Amino acid sequence: MKKVAENLAHQANEADVLVIWTDCDLEGEHIAWQIKNICLNFNPRMKVYRANFFEVTEVEARSALTNLRSLNKNMIEAVNCRYELDLRLSIAFTCLQTKALRKHDPTLFGTGNEDFITFGSCQFPTLGLVVGRVKAIQQFVPKSFWEIKVHHVKDGVKTEFVSDKKRKLDATKAQVLFDAAKQVENASVESATTQITEFLKLAAQQLDIIPSTALGVATRLYDRGLISFPRTAANRFPDSKSDIFLRELVEKFTEDPDSEVGRYAKKILEQPGGPAANDGDKSIGPERPIYPVRYATRGQFLKKDDLGWSVFQLIVRHTLASLSSDARGEETKVTIRLGGESFTATSLQIEEPGYLEICPYDKPIEKSVGKYDHGETITDHQIRMFEPKTEPPPLLTEAALIDQMDENGIGTVYGNHIRSQENSRHSKAIQRRKYVILDENKCLVPTHLGITLIEWYNAIGLPLANPGMRAHLKKEIMKIAAGTKTKDQVLKEQLAAYRRWLGIAEQNTDRLIAIFERNYKASADPCYSYQKAV
Repeated sequence: MKKVAENLAHQANEADVLVIWTDCDLEGEHIAWQIKNICLNFNPRMKVYRANFFEVTEVEARSALTNLRSLNKNMIEAVNCRYELDLRLSIAFTCLQTKALRKHDPTLFGTGNEDFITFGSCQFPTLGLVVGRVKAIQQFVPKSFWEIKVHHVKDGVKTEFVSDKKRKLDATKAQVLFDAAKQVENASVESATTQITEFLKLAAQQLDIIPSTALGVATRLYDRGLISFPRTAANRFPDSKSDIFLRELVEKFTEDPDSEVGRYAKKILEQPGGPAANDGDKSIGPERPIYPVRYATRGQFLKKDDLGWSVFQLIVRHTLASLSSDARGEETKVTIRLGGESFTATSLQIEEPGYLEICPYDKPIEKSVGKYDHGETITDHQIRMFEPKTEPPPLLTEAALIDQMDENGIGTVYGNHIRSQENSRHSKAIQRRKYVILDENKCLVPTHLGITLIEWYNAIGLPLANPGMRAHLKKEIMKIAAGTKTKDQVLKEQLAAYRRWLGIAEQNTDRLIAIFERNYKASADPCYSYQKAV
């Protein structure tokens, strides 16, 4: 960073105007502020402007240059506030945790800087999710329930009818229904209906959950000018984007009319009304979803860059899918009556693939049923009663953890959304700190140390591992960015709570040691995981 600052200073001495082109989010605004301060320190007379852009293209650059603005002080203060709060909280509780455990056993926890028992304001709610999932598995008690199904074959098609009882049946009620149905030789078809079903275009929404590695690749694609700004949670184009923009976007992919993408792009342009407005539910001001800004072929990627090409294709296909017509399917529902109980079978056949033609990731599983008529009698059926058991939730994978973090509002605040890339970083951090390990199935399992820390904070009533605490802070930071609250107000409120929590923790370090000793008995290694217990 020192060389970057020196280069900025050198350039500032020879310039009259500075236009800053950092990312258009909270963090980008804060970086722009740092650049401004460095340059003005060497050239106070320089005029400074901020450019807003979401893709690296000539059109976007020209548009940004004609709409330059000043830096947003509220956004900068919001990031400064978060930095200060995170730093204060992390240092205070890292020192507390480290001192308490080192005092208990200095040989086990080391004495060097690399051996700190670190605390992170995002990492601990993340760790809390992993520990919470393991606790749920450990405490899970399987329960039996009963289902009744009727099987019938007609015209070579085997149909499975399932009881309309939505609740899970206990043994007695299931046996009563089963016995009643068994005594009836004939089943009558109560209804046989077919309807056209439209499937929602989920392509844009799915871009929210690109794995961290793919998002890293997407960032490189953005730097090459192939896609728009990738770190966004928006999944629909803002209303200000006209049909002309969407048409021009699709036209870029007709350059190769013989390719699958080229043929489909042409089909979108020819569909009634042209590119259709997508159905995404996250419109974030001027932000746009991830989309390709120009056409590219496999030959424009390195031979070894299969991942880059795959991510680009994913974005291209999802974008075209989000501008396509809905898929249409034929859903058939047949209900029979047997022994006073109704049993229903459903089928699904795709009639018009719509967006599924270019985006097969969402394709539903097609299912067939026999052709039945209302009032028809069924005689050669089979009725069976099954006794499945409820199953515990699975261990969290890294992808599932990121989803949980998004749902719970955990993560660094960058505008009105959470970066999946940042959430992945927090997931990696708790592994690096030996609070969590990855098992052979790539699932996250907490270590004794990780579980001890979460159990301790929960036991003494501190919300430091509670996702709600970080989500609340995110809302407060966004109030600063919006200008409805000042940095000083948020600092005063948050620091008062932090001091109170620190006092409680300092008075309860003996409970930390007691919990650690209890968990430590399973292994001589504090990083030993709970995997066997799970």
